Amino acid sequence: MLSDPKTATQSDAPLDVPLETVWTILEAANELGDTNTVDACRRVIDANLRGDAPGQPDLAAIAAFFA
Repeated sequence: MLSDPKTATQSDAPLDVPLETVWTILEAANELGDTNTVDACRRVIDANLRGDAPGQPDLAAIAAFFA
């Protein structure tokens, strides 16, 4: 769901995060005690498992994790 080029638009492009990366960020954020990022990762993973589109604010929080 996250990296499907058919559903991505130009405005989505900077927020397109592979699910494997979300899991890695979840692990790092959990170790650092970053509860906001952990919650965002969990919502994105849950949305992906349900087949839903993740929320843009959650994707933005994940994309900004290493910024």
